Amino acid sequence: MINKIQAFLGRSALSRELSLNAMGSVLVKLGGTGLALLLTMLLARVMGAEGYGIYSYALSLVLLLTVPAQLGLPNLLVRETAKAQANEDWQIMRGLWRWSTGLAGLLSVLIAAVAWAVLIVWADSFNPEQRATLVPALLLIPFITLGNLRDSALRGLRHVVLGQLSETVLRPGLLLIVLLILGWVWQDYRFTSAQVMGVNCAAAGAAFVIISFLLNRKTPSAFLDSPPCYHSGQWLRSALPLAFVVGMFMINQHVSVLILGYVCTPTEVGVFKVAISLSSVVIFALQTINAILAPYYARFYTQRDMQRLQRLVMLSSRAVLAFSLPVVAVLIIFGEWLLQHLFGHDYVVGYQAMVILALGQLVNAASGSVALLLNMTGHERDTAKVIALFAVLNVGLNTVLIPVLGLIGAAWASAVSTTLWNLVLLWFVYRRLGVVSFAWAPSKIFSRSQSNS
Repeated sequence: MINKIQAFLGRSALSRELSLNAMGSVLVKLGGTGLALLLTMLLARVMGAEGYGIYSYALSLVLLLTVPAQLGLPNLLVRETAKAQANEDWQIMRGLWRWSTGLAGLLSVLIAAVAWAVLIVWADSFNPEQRATLVPALLLIPFITLGNLRDSALRGLRHVVLGQLSETVLRPGLLLIVLLILGWVWQDYRFTSAQVMGVNCAAAGAAFVIISFLLNRKTPSAFLDSPPCYHSGQWLRSALPLAFVVGMFMINQHVSVLILGYVCTPTEVGVFKVAISLSSVVIFALQTINAILAPYYARFYTQRDMQRLQRLVMLSSRAVLAFSLPVVAVLIIFGEWLLQHLFGHDYVVGYQAMVILALGQLVNAASGSVALLLNMTGHERDTAKVIALFAVLNVGLNTVLIPVLGLIGAAWASAVSTTLWNLVLLWFVYRRLGVVSFAWAPSKIFSRSQSNS
């Protein structure tokens, strides 16, 4: 399907660039997915279900705290950097990078400090292992926040592969390597969640240094010779809805873990996180396509080339679905075997939750890049409204279902909310852009959208 996407672009520099980015992104995503699974397997075994649950709970909490720290700036950077490069407006690009780095750096430090103070005041609300894990976890906030800005700047410059390395390969890869070395030195040692989180912080710091170096090497020379120009008010107005969208996404992604950790035991949290890890393979192709095509969506829309945008969207949606269907089939048929042999016998109880999550992700995959399309074309407020509505629904479903059904309730809450918000976003994409994103869309609807554009 990538070849078909390249074919419709023709024999152009843009086509060759897309082909290289596609091949590189597939390799990065394959490596990243493999690393993520290996890391999950290692952590699930060396810490046990309870320790892995404490670690996962702390990580989910910290990742939620990065949302206000990032303030929607990574998505804004991809979009505005792509536009500035297309228009060769280097002054705007330099001002945007300086402004976003300063703002995100200040926010990340403040949020980490406030969270540390809250942890001290309400220390009795956490057990000793949770407190010991949360303290180093707070150091991740500035590293992840500023690292994501650098990733986004690289993707906006259409260095799509390099812009995926930090969180996809570098941080999990360094964490995995260090843990394997420590495990070889101290064989049969049972790592605590706090120790693993400390290693994770060191890996995040190293990944940040590497990605900063790469961005410096890939920055256009004209950029370096241009004085910065700031549109702070305009950027902030655009960033706030994007921040809201990302925040709602993060709530949808982590609320089940947080409520499960509050209501149930750390062991159940660990089992649920393993189920999430396996079901997430279903949207591997969607995440790959999104990382490749985000700047191209913004570029075609800026140029008002709606026909090429529609064709690119439909080809990408069908490519994603062609990958996702077999993955879901494998998880349904061999899921119990995979859980037992890859993660351990304690995690087999998560099979049913994993299947429910995988089916929800299948709808996500078939819907295509709906949220990304709206965000990259200036309709982020529509995304914000929809995601906010279903984040509230997701919280409500988790609150009601988890006390009654435990793991299964968390899985159903996540799958139902994911399905519903994708369907509503499909309608918004068609209404705002005249673009059909659903992979199973009838040909008549597809033809009508092309004629309208």
